[in-house]
Formats: sequence, C-alpha cells, structure tokens
Amino acid sequence: TEYVSQVEVRYYDVDGTTLIGSEIVDGGTALAFKYSASDVTVAEGKAFRGWFTSADKTATKVAEGTILTEDISLCGHATEIEVATIGSVFEYDLRPAYFYPEDHELLSMTKSAYKDAQHGWQFSSNGTLSVEVAGNAVVRLSLCKYGNAGELFCTDAKGNPVGEAITLPVETDGGIGVIRYTGEATTLTFTLSNGGYVHAVKVFNIAEIPTKNEAGYYVLSANDGAGLLLLLETAQDGEKIFLP
Repeated sequence: TEYVSQVEVRYYDVDGTTLIGSEIVDGGTALAFKYSASDVTVAEGKAFRGWFTSADKTATKVAEGTILTEDISLCGHATEIEVATIGSVFEYDLRPAYFYPEDHELLSMTKSAYKDAQHGWQFSSNGTLSVEVAGNAVVRLSLCKYGNAGELFCTDAKGNPVGEAITLPVETDGGIGVIRYTGEATTLTFTLSNGGYVHAVKVFNIAEIPTKNEAGYYVLSANDGAGLLLLLETAQDGEKIFLP
C-alpha cells in the first residue's frame, strides 16, 4: 500500500469550528491523539466522549491507532452525564452505527456487538444488557423478529427475577417487551438466553407504577414527569389521567 508522505491532523472544539491545534505526521502511521479532554470545552454536567469526524451527533468516533492515509479533521464531543433520578427518562436507539455504549453512564452490555441499522445490537448466548435505575422503573425494549428461539429475562443487582420472561424472537419487528420494577435503586440486567437482537431501550424512572383508582383514573405522583410520559405513550383511547 502506498501512502502520501505527510498528512495533517486538525483538532476542533465541540462547536466544530474552533481550531484547538494541528500537527503534521507521516502518512501511514497510526493516529496518536495530540490533544485530550483537558483541551476541549466541556460544560459542567457533561463528559468528553472522544474525537469524531464532525460536530454532528451522527458523526463517527475515530479510534486511536487509526492508520492515517490522508488529511483528517477531528472534533471533540461532550454530552450530558447520565444520572438516574426519579422522573428521568433515558432512551437508547441501538440501530444507528454511531451508537457508542461507552458514552453512556447508565447502560452497559456484554457478549454483544453492533449488527446493522435493521437489527440493531446483536447478543450472543447469555449476552446481557444492563441499565441503572433510580428505583421504581418501567423499561420498554424494542425487539427483533429475527434470531434464535429463546428467552429474555430480567434480574436486579441481587440476582432476583424481575417481571416475566419475554419469548424471543418477537412476532413483529420492533415488537415491544415491557418490564416493570418496583423497589430501591438498582441495576436491571436483561439476559438473552440464546442470543438475539435489541433495537432500542427506553427507561422510565417513575415515582410509582401508575395504577387506576376506583374512578378509573391513572393517578400520578407530583413532579413525576417520567410517569406522565409513560402514560401518554401507552394509554389507550378513552383512558383518563389525573395530574396532581
């Protein structure tokens, strides 16, 4: 393989336009980052996520060690630090190629890898997806109609089962599986017994699991924004919600 004799590596701040600095290196060498998080503008409550091909949220993350064959511009990314609090909602779409699990404090996965835009994230047998929750929570998983027959089951941090196992694969692509958890803050771990695909995950940290009162109303706790959003997404026509 022939490489250009030299390439320029340019580093930009999170706005995508402010040049932090640049360097000239030999073509064909492995990228070694000259700048780090301390050189990037990272607002309070955010964390540096790495160097990307642009400032767009759909940009590709560039790995250190990438072989340099042409001039390249790198842009720092910083996003909100995830903290599980009552009333918060976190949504993870696993189908785009630019989803990076390491950029999320509340989510982790094992025995898994990105598949493609149709299937999302692929898990091997007994692969796991874990989410941290603030306490009472409802987790909605968008699942795939393809893959081996098996089960997806949930456990808390102590290994106690949570909810009913979900049969995989689901009948329709993007079919929703729901797990409801009641208790203290914990980590919920979803295990795919025989592997499979997960399209997306949405976590609602709610004050209380919504239930109907004698008058037929779903009654929400005060300031429970996650509970309200959950009901707005799942309530059937004609069902009533009481907001304190």
